Amino acid sequence: MHPIPSSLHNLNLQQTTTINPAARTALPPELPTPALKIPVLTAALTHGTKDFAGQLFGRTAGLAVLAGLTSIASAEIPLRVIAGGIGAIAAGTQAFLIGRHQIGDKTWTQKTALAICTLSIAAAGASISSYGSFQPVVVLASCSAAVTIASLWKLRANNVPIHDNATDTLKSLAFTAAAAYSVSGAALLIASWSPQESHIAARSIALLVESSIIELCKSSLEQLGPSVDKNILSFKGNAAALLLGMPFYTAATVLLNGFVSGLLQPPVDSTKFVELWIPLIVGGLANTVRGSVNASTVALFATHHVGLSTSEKPLLRPNAGIKKPDCHKLAQKTAVRYFLSSSRNALYFYLRDKGLAIMPAACIAQACYSIFAQQRDLIYELMQGKGWSEPALHPRTPTKIVSSVLVTHGIARASQDLTDSESEQEETLFILPELNDSDSSSSDVSDISTEDKADDSIVVS
Repeated sequence: MHPIPSSLHNLNLQQTTTINPAARTALPPELPTPALKIPVLTAALTHGTKDFAGQLFGRTAGLAVLAGLTSIASAEIPLRVIAGGIGAIAAGTQAFLIGRHQIGDKTWTQKTALAICTLSIAAAGASISSYGSFQPVVVLASCSAAVTIASLWKLRANNVPIHDNATDTLKSLAFTAAAAYSVSGAALLIASWSPQESHIAARSIALLVESSIIELCKSSLEQLGPSVDKNILSFKGNAAALLLGMPFYTAATVLLNGFVSGLLQPPVDSTKFVELWIPLIVGGLANTVRGSVNASTVALFATHHVGLSTSEKPLLRPNAGIKKPDCHKLAQKTAVRYFLSSSRNALYFYLRDKGLAIMPAACIAQACYSIFAQQRDLIYELMQGKGWSEPALHPRTPTKIVSSVLVTHGIARASQDLTDSESEQEETLFILPELNDSDSSSSDVSDISTEDKADDSIVVS
């Protein structure tokens, strides 16, 4: 028996995958290389630039609408009715879509709970948009935290049935708390606190214009220039990436939207276009930081194979130009952005009513807003039915080269005749594959071995 040729010892990874196609799919994706850093950085800067462009157009249009509406005399009541309807639709849409996936809509009990949840939160959204009521903001934020804790609890102990029941109960209680508060307190909200700002409704309508244009720009320009595909991560992967980028966005929005914008604004709250345009545009730079950082964190997770949902899609997408947006998705994303912005305004004017100056009130409101605004994409995905239980891709990471090589020496010695060569032919050396996958069975190995020995004059895998 001859020793294994040195050429077999020198098989590298590329040669192995060529010999054994079945092993190719078990190998992990390629690790990030220095050549990948520059395209990722370019894509991240592109995301930030596009986000700022959307903020520029959206805030400018929204401010123009605000200045025009506040110049109309005796329009307070009609504006409150319009703003209330917009807030009810935006909040009710989110409540219905999220509740349908969290509570369900199969049984009559689930349908009743879903209806109560949708109608009550729609009422809360109406009071926030038309009167700037602060109480529903606190309750809905608290319920969101409760639902998040319940979801994380289920993620941690999803193999224990009792925890599943406790999770569903906690979610139901969270939604019921929002429903009970909104239904029982809707008639008392205006009496308990009504802000001195008389242009809340006009600001809410202007926010709808601003939110629509921003989301229109984001959807249309999403694949303009090189971009990072966030769909390569699962829901949990995106949640972790957004959590990592949250401190950067919070710092940027407090500094730019709160501190710097507050310095540039007049000493009293104004609705004039000339006085507010520059502060608003400066504040929009915070979204440049958000877009760039979020794209970078998604790329960081994907290149290190953390939180992947698929390995078939590339991380970086080439320039595809301006795309026609999906109107259905655009409406839902606008509702999320609008409702969060309306809640931020309610908190800001509540703080101003309590005596805080523009700058500290803006900093506090923007800090609270950034926590939820950073999760806008997750809120939208929850509305589509995604969640913590979504399966994630776990690529295999074998530590040894996977190979299956058959080595033969079928050349008879020149000094021997045909009979001697047949009897003294070199034995076949068959190297079994070093299986790293625990799911592979010994029967599979024996089947491969038997089939391959049928012809010992070729290299098989």
